[in-house]
Amino acid sequence: MKAVAEGSARRQFPVELRSPDWELTEGVRQYALEHIAAKLEKHSDHIQSVIIRFEDVNGSNKKGVDKTCRIEVLLAHMPPLVVHENHHDLRAAMDLAADRVERSVQREIERKRRH
Repeated sequence: MKAVAEGSARRQFPVELRSPDWELTEGVRQYALEHIAAKLEKHSDHIQSVIIRFEDVNGSNKKGVDKTCRIEVLLAHMPPLVVHENHHDLRAAMDLAADRVERSVQREIERKRRH
């Protein structure tokens, strides 16, 4: 594992960033915290932790849709939610994954409320 970063500014849940394939730049860290974690802040009462993993699926020598952003959200009294998106641009993968995980968390919280 090349990089692990943690952050919790304004959030009530810890956010861990991991990248086994390359060193995370400050720009990627900041973007992840501002765009992914910020989408989950409104659900912070239900979230215990968030792990965001970045991977290079094809390796650095190959082109194509090979950047993966995988987000795991641990919700209180529920199984973890895991979402991943692939894209040739890491920030685009983060945006797609953030949108999906936000909808998934909302859906699970609503499902829990109904039961």
